[in-house]
Amino acid sequence: MIPTTGDNLNCEDDDRLKAKFLGWLKRNGGAKHLTTCEKKLRHLGLDLSSAVGDWDKDKVSIVHSRGDKVVWLRDVRWADEYATAYDVEVSHHSQYQNKS
Repeated sequence: MIPTTGDNLNCEDDDRLKAKFLGWLKRNGGAKHLTTCEKKLRHLGLDLSSAVGDWDKDKVSIVHSRGDKVVWLRDVRWADEYATAYDVEVSHHSQYQNKS
């Protein structure tokens, strides 16, 4: 589910933290080893089962790839909308601007 503008999107709740994870996963190619994702989620204060388990399997899933478990972002467009709704999306080409 993608939040609407009427929702309180400024608090640092679990959904906002999950949006940060989705943005990170998307920026890093959409697929990462399970252990790498677990470390990132622990850094955000979440666990894998609460994050990935809340999303539909057609959005994000855990798959086997060459003998390793991988978290795979299946629906990049949905992840982009989800992260943007929480204002945590950082575009790939964003640059710091000199404000002089």
